[in-house]
Amino acid sequence: MSQERVLIIGNSEKFIKGFKEALNTENIEIISWRNLKNKKLENNNFNIIILCGYNHESYSMSYKSYFASNVIQPLEFMSTFDEKYVQVIYVNTSNPKKKYTFSRYCYAKHYLAVELNKKFNKFLSIDIPLLKNNNGDIEFYSNSFERFLAIILTRLNNYEILQIDNLPHFLKIKITEQEAYKVENIQGKYLGIRRTRFLDKIFRIIFG
Repeated sequence: MSQERVLIIGNSEKFIKGFKEALNTENIEIISWRNLKNKKLENNNFNIIILCGYNHESYSMSYKSYFASNVIQPLEFMSTFDEKYVQVIYVNTSNPKKKYTFSRYCYAKHYLAVELNKKFNKFLSIDIPLLKNNNGDIEFYSNSFERFLAIILTRLNNYEILQIDNLPHFLKIKITEQEAYKVENIQGKYLGIRRTRFLDKIFRIIFG
């Protein structure tokens, strides 16, 4: 059993379970992504910090609130840790095919990744494939219609799919490989327009 002290930011059960197995540790503290504003820890002596969250209520927020929730607040929280000492593991979405995106989700995820990569010496971004559970359903934050649409799109576009039982092994390999994060900059287009989560996905699929 590893003696590493691990902090996970985010409440996704599949990632909490996956990283526990991948890192072979139970020495984990968990805090909510949405509670990062002015968050102070009694002890911030962590070896590994894992960020696997996103505020999915922010699609319909003002741009300022959306950006604060998904970028500013996580950055301010992370500024309290030693950039030379701590290993940062960031659960990311796939790299954008262009240098810009119409998707709030894609923009925030990669903007934050770019900034964390600049700050921390030991930064690892892990691009997670679509996850499928044992019932054959796609596992991601969505409603039933969005999951149905995801199944159709995966068949049309040959997206990489990972069986959820294999997630711990996938994470372990990625942590061992420590592949460098290659995105240096990303621009957002029309992100001030409030939208539903579904429309944000559509914007990303059609426009990038």
